[in-house]
Amino acid sequence: EMRHIINSPEVQGALISVLGEGFFEHPHRYCHHIAPATEKPAAPAAQLIKNCHQDAYSPLARSRQHYLRNARIMYYPQDTPIELGPTHVIPGTQFNRGLTTREKASALPVAGRAGTVSLTHFDLGHAAGVNLVDRPRHRARGFLQVDHERVGHGVHALIPSQGNVVLTARGED
Repeated sequence: EMRHIINSPEVQGALISVLGEGFFEHPHRYCHHIAPATEKPAAPAAQLIKNCHQDAYSPLARSRQHYLRNARIMYYPQDTPIELGPTHVIPGTQFNRGLTTREKASALPVAGRAGTVSLTHFDLGHAAGVNLVDRPRHRARGFLQVDHERVGHGVHALIPSQGNVVLTARGED
């Protein structure tokens, strides 16, 4: 299903506008399953802050670059309201070498209808939301990389300064 999402005209347009023509899909993909909380946390916001992080690179990689090498794409196959625990993003943190408590507290939910796709800078701070309802939340995640061999080493693709682009599903209200 992820291949169909990435190859859709809307997502292809967003990917090309951000990464340029020379990008490829990294083979690592993962389907995140967030089970309902066994006990409803007294302070969901505190749990969200604990979940905040920036993904790691391999030890030899150059993280937090000011030009784009890697992007993260997330896809929700079901309606994902805030109560279902969507991923939260921390705008503007893609160049930080860590996250402050204040930044973690400013995390914004990427909630939406089934079919919502989010494209973020790989280094953007993010967190799994807290699932407060009685059904699981699923999200597929993949990575895309600029192919420097195809496009040259001078490419400086940028995601907007906030580090996040969201394409929401169209549907009937």
